[in-house]
Order: sequence, then C-alpha cells, then structure tokens
Amino acid sequence: MGIFLLFEFEDKALIPLKERVRARERLSFVDGATLWESFDLLGVGYLANIVRERLHGNKTFFIHNRHIHPTNHPRSKGIEIALHLHIIL
Repeated sequence: MGIFLLFEFEDKALIPLKERVRARERLSFVDGATLWESFDLLGVGYLANIVRERLHGNKTFFIHNRHIHPTNHPRSKGIEIALHLHIIL
C-alpha cells in the first residue's frame, strides 16, 4: 500500500469519503455532491491524489497547450492580419 500523510480536513464531511477512497469503494452521487459543495479545496485535492497515486504511482503528468489563432483586425487604413499567441497553462 501507499504511504498516507497526516492530513486534517477543514470540511469534516470529507472524513467518511477518505475511508471509502482508501478502501477503494465506489463513491455515490451523494458523495460526489459532497465533494462538489465542499469549501475544502485541499481536502478534495488530497482525496484525488490518493486515487492518482494508486493509478499512476509517484508520476505526475502536466499538459501544456499552445493555441495559435490567426485573426483579422480592421485598422483605420486597411486590414492587417495579426497573429495571436494564446498560452494556456
């Protein structure tokens, strides 16, 4: 099994979910609503990390996208074509 760090939830409604996640039980719709409505972002992330490490080990994946969109910008003396680079992190 994995190593579980000491972690204290701010939202005590997440404590029963922690036990279900560790036991590899399927979460219910109500459990999902509890996660959605929780103000404890670190707690939700902690639960997600338990599942992520179970699936992928200690590997972390990041996606870095660059979208280039050519657009037309009308100017006072004609139309110039500009290239916009959008970096989404």
